[in-house]
Amino acid sequence: MDPVPSPTPSARGGIVGELKGIVRSLQRVVRDAAPGQASGDEARQIVGLFAEVERAASSGLSLFTPVVVATGSFTKEGHGSAAQWLGSLSGSSEASAKGRLAAAERAASTPVLTEALH
Repeated sequence: MDPVPSPTPSARGGIVGELKGIVRSLQRVVRDAAPGQASGDEARQIVGLFAEVERAASSGLSLFTPVVVATGSFTKEGHGSAAQWLGSLSGSSEASAKGRLAAAERAASTPVLTEALH
């Protein structure tokens, strides 16, 4: 089987719309959830799926954050530093965001790590 080709720049433009739809769907699922009505097994499966979502989102942050940093795009929203920007997005401290930024930069500069994020 042939590997899936990397998306072209024009095809990547659809990622924003696709992610917005996914976020809205997840928000709806969480909003409409009735944890008290789930069995223990069902709740365990749901938690497992949310963990998969969390890992995928974390990989996406690690893949795209270095681009934001390299281009200085975070300043367009009035943030003085990339750590301040990422902390405000993720609801974490600036110190925690600095750690995430450092990890993302290491992954971006190490092909094996970058590949592992895909």
